[in-house]
Amino acid sequence: MCRRIRDRNIRLNHLRSESNIPDKYQDATIGMWNNPGSNIRECSLNNASYHVIDKYCSDIVRVVKNGYGIYLTGPNGVGKTYLACCIASRAIDAGISVKYYTMAEITRMQISGWFDDDSKKSVSEIGTVDLLVLDDLDKIYRTKTGIETSLFDNMLRERLQANLPCVFTSNRTTSDAKDDFGPHIYSMLKEHCAEIVIVGSDYRSSGQIDVRRKIIND
Repeated sequence: MCRRIRDRNIRLNHLRSESNIPDKYQDATIGMWNNPGSNIRECSLNNASYHVIDKYCSDIVRVVKNGYGIYLTGPNGVGKTYLACCIASRAIDAGISVKYYTMAEITRMQISGWFDDDSKKSVSEIGTVDLLVLDDLDKIYRTKTGIETSLFDNMLRERLQANLPCVFTSNRTTSDAKDDFGPHIYSMLKEHCAEIVIVGSDYRSSGQIDVRRKIIND
């Protein structure tokens, strides 16, 4: 029994170290998320969204196996990345392989993969990992060739056909993605993901005050 527990912990530690989840969010748990709603309507909407994410986390093995994705949308500073990393962390605890990247990182890796073996390996992992967290979908440099859209299309199509889910975060909705990436990607996102809206105040707005206080008091 002790050996099995030890082997499992080694495997989970390996999955976590390979996940690329930012250090800031390594210990993220959904119970620590603070509702950023600034009025009753916003808090109610966020509570409904929280319920879906909480259910997704608690039933992570089933939803990942079925290929159900999440599309987190809302303004800056409402906790979209935090919630995405909560999902990723819960998946790792269940023994599910996870990779976290920003959209800009994925595009850069895919282009580098044409020439660099290490990048090629990373691109291969993007296509086969059990759960892919793709942060800041809307924050990407767009070239005149539109190569980033083509790369995203191929990646999403491969994962969708393999029944491998993604968790996306974006300031823009899935409907906005139709304008950003075209109707084909919009259609795949609609099929692949439940759209979860988070609204409210930017928690970073008080950051300067908090940093000043910590500098003085710590």
